Amino acid sequence: MFDTMTMCVATAVPEQTHANLSGLVTVLLAALGISVGLLAVLFLLGVLCPQSVRRGSEIVRSAPGRCLLVGLLAFLVCLAGFVVFKALGPLAGLPSLAWALVFGYWMLSGMAMLAHHIGERVQTALMARSLGSDAMAVVYGAVPLLAVGFLPGVGQLIQLVAVMIGLGGAISNLFRRSKPPQNQAGTV
Repeated sequence: MFDTMTMCVATAVPEQTHANLSGLVTVLLAALGISVGLLAVLFLLGVLCPQSVRRGSEIVRSAPGRCLLVGLLAFLVCLAGFVVFKALGPLAGLPSLAWALVFGYWMLSGMAMLAHHIGERVQTALMARSLGSDAMAVVYGAVPLLAVGFLPGVGQLIQLVAVMIGLGGAISNLFRRSKPPQNQAGTV
């Protein structure tokens, strides 16, 4: 009887390990698919609005701490907005959807701005400045930014801080004053 019990336990462990391994592979493939989709969206943002991405990248470069604080504040305001919409009851559907779309756009454009900043640094380090447009700088920065998310525990924390910095850069870019045109010497 002892031998049959040992045999049942011995055969159950590999099946359980196989089930856990297949679940892990499924989660990793889903995360990889989401990362590739997000990379494509960030590339499109770099192609469709390169000036905005470049200006936001300058904001992130010049004041990352302020961008982090603005991003955290914007996130808290977004959560408060969802609480207010939830209090509206059945009328909350359309305003909540609009709020989520606007906030999602700000987060994605902020990620593109931060990825552009990181991508410019990567291009400079690789001395590959001639390789890229603004869209390629976004790709060069987004790949390591998304790859960090695969580090267990600390990777998600790094991505959260990066998203908050990017969100703050996007909000700051939205409210940034444009510089007045410079008068050139000899012109009135």
